This record gives sequence, C-alpha cells and structure tokens, in this order.
Amino acid sequence: SNADMTDNGQPVGQRYIDFVPGFLAEKINSSGSDGLGTDGIYRKVHYEYSNYRNLWPDVDIDHNGQNDRNESGKGNSWVVDHHVAGVDQMISNIRSRIGPDKIIILNTGSSEFFGKPHVNGYLFENSGPNYSPWEGQFGMLAQWANINKDLREPKISLNEYNVDGLDPGRVSPSKNYYQYIRFSLGKSMLFGTYFDYGTLESRGDNYYNKYYDEFDLDLGKPLGDMQKIKTDAWARFFERGAVIVNLKGGSMTVTDSEIRNLSGYSGPYHRFRGGQDSAMNNGEQFSSVSLAGHSFNSNGLHAIVGDAVLLVTEPMTVISDIVIDESNSGTNPGSNKAVLSGNWEFTCDGRDYYTLRCAPWVDEAWSVALNSSGSGTADFVPTITQPGRYEVYEWHGVPLQTAANNVSYTIRHAGGTTKKTVDQSKSYGKWNSLGTYRFEKGTAGKVTLSAQGANGLVMADAVKFVYKN
Repeated sequence: SNADMTDNGQPVGQRYIDFVPGFLAEKINSSGSDGLGTDGIYRKVHYEYSNYRNLWPDVDIDHNGQNDRNESGKGNSWVVDHHVAGVDQMISNIRSRIGPDKIIILNTGSSEFFGKPHVNGYLFENSGPNYSPWEGQFGMLAQWANINKDLREPKISLNEYNVDGLDPGRVSPSKNYYQYIRFSLGKSMLFGTYFDYGTLESRGDNYYNKYYDEFDLDLGKPLGDMQKIKTDAWARFFERGAVIVNLKGGSMTVTDSEIRNLSGYSGPYHRFRGGQDSAMNNGEQFSSVSLAGHSFNSNGLHAIVGDAVLLVTEPMTVISDIVIDESNSGTNPGSNKAVLSGNWEFTCDGRDYYTLRCAPWVDEAWSVALNSSGSGTADFVPTITQPGRYEVYEWHGVPLQTAANNVSYTIRHAGGTTKKTVDQSKSYGKWNSLGTYRFEKGTAGKVTLSAQGANGLVMADAVKFVYKN
C-alpha cells in the first residue's frame, strides 16, 4: 500500500510519513487551531497483535517483490520495528512542521505512551473505575508520574470516562449516575487533565455526552498539586474552590478540620447550590461530607468507584441548562425526553436539528419528530430541583417539506399558562426565546407543542430551560 507508515517509504514519490506532517501543518495554520489530536495512532502493541493474528500475511514494505515476513534476515519483528520507526519519525516530523508552541495529543489506543518529548499528552479512551490501588509502586499515582515524565510543556491530557455496565452502583439511565460523574471529574481535577464523560446508553465517546452542573463552575487556576488528606482521600485547592476525592472502594467522611492544615486552604468553603444532585450540591457551608464508594468484579478485574465533591469559596447557585429533546440522546441529566402523542414520525431527514448526529440505533437518537396530520402534542417536562425564574427556548430545524408558520406552544408555569405561536419556517437552527417564567420544584411545569390547526409540517425538536434567579 502507498499509505504504509514505515520508515522505508515508497520507491516513487513522497513518503507517507513525510506527507502527513505537511498536510496537518497546512490545516492547523490555515484554521488557526491550537494544535491537533489523534483518534487512534497505532505503534508497536497493535502491530505485534496483528502479527500474532496474521491479519496481513503478505507484507512488502521495502518493495523488493518478496514477502518480508518470510524473507531471510527479516520476519515479523523486522516488519514491526520498521513500522515503529516510521511512526516515531512521523511524530517528530509533525512537531518540526507545526513548530514548538502547538499542542499534540495522541490517542495511542493502548497502554503504550510514545511520542515523547514531541507530544503534550494523551487521550485516555474508554477509561472507567480504578483497577489498581491509588498509592504504592504500581498504583495510579506512580503510573501517572511515569506517563507524565518527559512530556512536552504544557502537559495536556484528556481523560474520557465511561460507565461500566457491570457496576452494581450505577443508576438507569446512567446519565443520572451523579456519583460517578463526580468521581471521574474529581480524579481529572487531581491530575490536571481535561475531562470527557460518556453514558452507558450512548456508548461512550462515540456518540453523545451529557452536561452537568459541575461543568459550569469556574474554580480558577490550581494553587498547587494534589495533597493527601488521609488514606485514599485526596484534595486539590484552586483560586476559587477545592475538590475532595474518595478513591477507595468504600464510603468515607471528610471534614473541614481535616483539610484546614493543607497548603492552599482558603476556607471556609461552601457546596454550590445545583440543579441536578441537589442533595450533594445543597449550597451549605462545608463542614463535612459523606463520600460514597464501592468495589465490584469487572470481567475479572477488581474495580473501584469512589466519589467526590466540588467546593467553592463563595456561596453560589450553578444550574446547568435543562434541555429536553424528542430523543433520549439529546436530553440532559435529571429529566426525561419529550412525551409525544398523536401521529409523529421520527426521522433523520432535514438539517439544523438539535440532534445533529442521527443514530437511532443508539439510545433512540433520532434528529426530530415530524407531524403533518394537523393533530398531536409533544410535552417537554423539566425536572426542577431549584425553584426560580427560567427563560424558556425552543429549537427547530429545516425539514424537507414546507414547515408550518403557526405552531402553538403553551408554557405551564407557576403563574398559570402562557401561549406562544412560532413560525417554524424561520429562525431555524438556533434557540428562540418563548419568555421567562417562574417554575416551582418538581415536574408540574412544562411546555406543550401542539400540531392542532397548523398550516404545514410541525417539528417537535428541543426545548431549553435556562435558570435566571
């Protein structure tokens, strides 16, 4: 193949490992991006496995007309060694072409962390619970120190966590597994990595991720490294807050008095007031916290799921937007998808819908529900844990036929009901405000879209509730 990644290259024309760096450098510079990240770049581990499985029985990377695997003085290890050398050269060439200040993050797809000192970090795909102790010679701290060693500054990695389907502590749907989101986010904050979270139902990073209250917190820069509170309990302080993480397979209590003597403490701290897990994020001044934890057997491995809490220096309310979609995939944690009655048709046709990646085989991830019968309703019901004023928005896209310009929306709120009419042939592909209203705690409030009397196709797409005060 002309796309081999070995250091032997092609007998005619430019080598692939020289072409790629130039191509990427042009894309990075023309787009103004900060650098690049790979989906999967395979080096030694994967090709040794491929040799073992004999996936490519006939290889001629030096283009001499003979099978390198059988040729005298060569063989499988020779093929792998040249692939490894080619990958290493390509990464070095990419760094040379994009310059010293751009970011490179590799997804190696394995436990092989290569590319140093040319890369800034790695994507840890499909991470889950802790499968090894936190401390000790072979613990996660030691592993992390070894991975970080010799990386290029600034050191930037991405942890992508997925819920383990064998975890007996998970809830269904797993987007509401708030303990796990805190635990995995807390670990990323201790390490200083970026964070990504995929639910079990949406098959992790390959489809849809959800948004949590904690993501809207701005704790500022870290004031130092992670610090040990006691066995399996660690903390890290930031300019405007702190994170405390339980890393053991059992529950524990951590108190304010236990963290007061740590470097960087600037309490008293507060739990922020949130709109999802309001039991943990209750807005109270921090004195102590009970952090859950359990362990389980995950395909023969001892898996540990702990817990974490994010604290702030000043009392604040942080409630992420509540989005209700016609599909589970687009509906945020804490609430359920829209309830449709009547003759609705789910489809992927059209454009600018709220769910851009239509994948109905994954968690009912349709793009939109359509109705051309002139009757039928869609109820968008938010789960409100913090009463207050919320601005309500609707979203619709562009169908393949004429959309109605007189679609009825009824907002049921604490003060009664308000009716709005939306022209779905205009203002598509964006959030359109339906007004600001007070909603009480619970699920009494809702937005009802009706196709009754519509003069064209009606779209039930998405509704958003944005907390104001």
